[in-house]
Amino acid sequence: MKIVLIVKNKFGEFRSNPIELEEEDYENIVELSKGFYLSGYEMDTEEGFVVMPPEIIKESILIIQKQ
Repeated sequence: MKIVLIVKNKFGEFRSNPIELEEEDYENIVELSKGFYLSGYEMDTEEGFVVMPPEIIKESILIIQKQ
């Protein structure tokens, strides 16, 4: 399966590059995402690379979109 991670906040919408993974890996990502708001976040995006500090992540929405 393929997924895309999407982070939405007051600065816009940030989409990861598509990630190919197995169902078990998807389930692990869903579990890890529950701690998303506890720290900063970084990811490869369609445009390059983004780093977000914890205070921005606390006001963000994480979407794990299956493709």
